[in-house]
Amino acid sequence: MIVKKPTIVIYTCQADETLLREVCAGIEEEGVLYELASRSFGNADALSLLACDTSMLGVGIGMNGKSMSLHIKGMNVNRGSDETMALFAYEAPSVDEARGLGANGARVIKKRPLRLLE
Repeated sequence: MIVKKPTIVIYTCQADETLLREVCAGIEEEGVLYELASRSFGNADALSLLACDTSMLGVGIGMNGKSMSLHIKGMNVNRGSDETMALFAYEAPSVDEARGLGANGARVIKKRPLRLLE
């Protein structure tokens, strides 16, 4: 029997290694588990939405190159029709923003206030 652990799922496509390390560090700082998987194509928003649907915890992060986004199940913001928008999204984040994105994904699970960067 295969038992899946409750984790934040991170789907990447040629992700920037430095930023990916920071995202993972932010999650680890909050004491939450994550699962990394590489995908052959997809933008950050599509990857995070797919990761969110896959995660038992309902939290998914997608990264493509330097862009990244965070989706939380049930917290998608409607743009009008059927399109949804990530809770957080960055095109070329700083290392602090990348770490904050990971931490905020974990903080949602722990029901703690989000970290807002200025």
